[in-house]
Amino acid sequence: MKARDMETLNPLRSLLAAHNALMKEFTIKHVADSMQQSTFESDEHFIPVIRKQIAKRQDSIVSFKEHLRDDLADKETYEISVLEKYLPQPQTTAEDVRRLTIEGVESLRSTGNGANDPGNMSMKRIFGWLYADVERKRKLGSVWCDQGMMKRVVAETVKELSDRVDNLTQANIDKLKPKEVDYLTKPRYQ
Repeated sequence: MKARDMETLNPLRSLLAAHNALMKEFTIKHVADSMQQSTFESDEHFIPVIRKQIAKRQDSIVSFKEHLRDDLADKETYEISVLEKYLPQPQTTAEDVRRLTIEGVESLRSTGNGANDPGNMSMKRIFGWLYADVERKRKLGSVWCDQGMMKRVVAETVKELSDRVDNLTQANIDKLKPKEVDYLTKPRYQ
């Protein structure tokens, strides 16, 4: 604020506003004494809020590029870089998630807990294996890993490993894609 760097200050202000809105919502919904608000005041609480702010800006970048507004897309890109500085490092990458998924599928096959074809394994069973170990659970948790990316990479990896000829594994990937919003149809008909 003292340097009057508004490009850096704006994303931080929006982050604090999102946090304050979340705190109001939390205190309205959970007034019980058994709820501890100290968990909401920790740094780990901010990570999903930061990720949500980054995702909003990434969606805006796509929209701005469609409408040929590169100046606004560059501004959003800079704001993403500012927000990413506040994420814990090192983040779990898509390659790490892919490696853990392949390891999980092989482990489930070898122990007899899963089908020989990964496409026949339920996603619940694969996620159960991924979250069974404390270290993997920490690595794939919301603090160190983007949950949307993680679910998408697991579904794509299972599809790549599968020998299925039908599109059942593709259906799992399609569920994770964002749905297109129809602004012309009235909400009651959607």
